[in-house]
Amino acid sequence: MQSMRIMALFGAVLGLGCTGSRDPILGWNGEVTQVETIGPRVTVTVPATTVPALTGVSTGTLITATFTADMAFATLTPASFTVRGPGATAVAGTVTYAARTATFTPTFSLPGDTTFTATIVDTVTDTAGHALSGNQAPPPAPSDYVWTFTTGPALVPSPLSLGVVQAFGQIQASADGSIKNDAVAGEPLPALTVADVTGTVQVRHGFYLPPAR
Repeated sequence: MQSMRIMALFGAVLGLGCTGSRDPILGWNGEVTQVETIGPRVTVTVPATTVPALTGVSTGTLITATFTADMAFATLTPASFTVRGPGATAVAGTVTYAARTATFTPTFSLPGDTTFTATIVDTVTDTAGHALSGNQAPPPAPSDYVWTFTTGPALVPSPLSLGVVQAFGQIQASADGSIKNDAVAGEPLPALTVADVTGTVQVRHGFYLPPAR
């Protein structure tokens, strides 16, 4: 074996071309070959990985990470891809994977004005079994990938339109039957309630609300 290596090196130096055999260390013609040992890396995240951390993130956002290689989905779980809030409180959610992208979907919308830390641990591997080469140690050492972001103000739902109840015939719009049609003899509207000029009253959860003036 030693003599073959010497011959390979000698052939490479003299430019004699291929020696006809490949040394497991020196390769063809004496060139040194290297085996790829760096594991998969994260290229893009949502929310984006920035310094300082991104702010104003929508409370309904999905947290995603895209990798440089095809990943072993079985290694991507809510235990290996986590999102935590203040006090390291874990956010409940599910993890899915497609097209080299892992997605963490929170069970509920994230609270507003809150800082979160997303972590993908180094037990995550590609389909060849290489461990994640994250951003917590220089490659090729395996390491976690960690990033933080802060949500914006919580979304406030739009007011619900409750509509109106038209007061024709005899109606019983309240739970206790106190609201009647004032056009029916002996059935006036109770005190502190007034029908508008169209004879329309507004009700909310069975209780009368005076029309807006």
